[in-house]
Amino acid sequence: MRTLLFAAALLASVPASAQEREYRTLRLNDGRTLTAAVVASTADGMELELPQGLTKIGYAQLVDLGIISAPDYERQGPVTIAIAPAGAVEGLEGIAAELDGWLDRAVGLVPATTVLRATAWQQQIGGGSSLAQCAGAPECLAGLAATAGADFVLIPSLTDVARPLLKLQGVVASTGAALGDGQAGLVVRSGGGERGLDASASSTSVAQAVFAGLDLRPAIDLQAAATAAFPPPPPVVAEAEPAPEPPAEPTVAEAEPAPEPEPAAEPEPAPEPAVAEAEPEPALEPEPVPEPAVAEAEPEPAPEPAVAEAESAPEPMPTRGKARPTLGRAMALGALPVPGISSAYLKDPAGFLASVASSVGAGWVTVWGVGRTARTVEGFWAPAVLAPYGINTAINEVAAAAGYQRLYKDVPTVQTRQTLRPGTAIVPLLDERGRTTGAAVVFTLR
Repeated sequence: MRTLLFAAALLASVPASAQEREYRTLRLNDGRTLTAAVVASTADGMELELPQGLTKIGYAQLVDLGIISAPDYERQGPVTIAIAPAGAVEGLEGIAAELDGWLDRAVGLVPATTVLRATAWQQQIGGGSSLAQCAGAPECLAGLAATAGADFVLIPSLTDVARPLLKLQGVVASTGAALGDGQAGLVVRSGGGERGLDASASSTSVAQAVFAGLDLRPAIDLQAAATAAFPPPPPVVAEAEPAPEPPAEPTVAEAEPAPEPEPAAEPEPAPEPAVAEAEPEPALEPEPVPEPAVAEAEPEPAPEPAVAEAESAPEPMPTRGKARPTLGRAMALGALPVPGISSAYLKDPAGFLASVASSVGAGWVTVWGVGRTARTVEGFWAPAVLAPYGINTAINEVAAAAGYQRLYKDVPTVQTRQTLRPGTAIVPLLDERGRTTGAAVVFTLR
């Protein structure tokens, strides 16, 4: 127990970064031995990076811990994953057979792995044992996988005939311990009265279920990798049928011209009746229309401009000077656990940058040193918190004193009252409608 506490304190005190990464070998209580790079350490576990992807383990899972170098991490070989035959409920046997044909390609998207298909796995263990006899039992399949030299087993099963759902259970081959459970909805195409599995449309969700079954998170662009491994089929273009020939026009016999009739004799014109000419009547002259009488409008007298009485201008109010920062308040703020707060109050950019850089750098070095020397968790946390706080307070106080001496020592006091002097002003003159009619000069005597 003391060894695990020391390992947790050591990992928590040294942050992993791109410049200086920490590498560990970890033996877990489920039978796995991981060779990993430490990404981060938290209160509930460690975030690790494996060649296959990212994973997180709790401190309770640790059995043993060792320190390795970067070349040791790079030299590790691939892991072997065995795939069991897919189990299915009644009605999904054909979908399960299709899935067995390409599930190994989806598992192969996990980096640094060797995949054993069910047929190759059966050939390695020989005819004495059959994978079908295990009927999907994890303990039975784990024993056969260990015989074939596999590290992990993935057990697929299909449920829900209406909307087929794939479940992938990951198992450690050496112990039979469960790793994780992944699920993926499958896309089924229907055509010609038959149902088939659409591998291209289902590949991304199946690959995500593979990572989940192995208790991993992908560190690659999984959708792009799945699209490259399962490209969509080219669209089927139906051949255009030739257009039907237009029907032949029916032959119409030309009609014979009808015989022209003989011209009839023209009748003699009737005599026109005599019409007596009427004498024109004399035109009546129109009576003149009397013009309406228009009353002449009298011009309105222009309003006399009103002269506004000049009022004396209001006396300006005395202004108060702006208070400057005080040294006492700056020193009081320095006790807060915030780097550079005193310099920020004094509006001292140079002092703020120097305070932040000094406090963070000195605090980091202190925590790093305590993490290297502390033997217990209790011996690590107290100095790792109090020492950086004391350093931050001291640097804030020094920056406050230096910044105040540099910026505010020789600043004069701002005058708080102003002297009012006599003067003149020009004000506009308005009429009763608010229009400007002139201006007046106003004299101020006090």
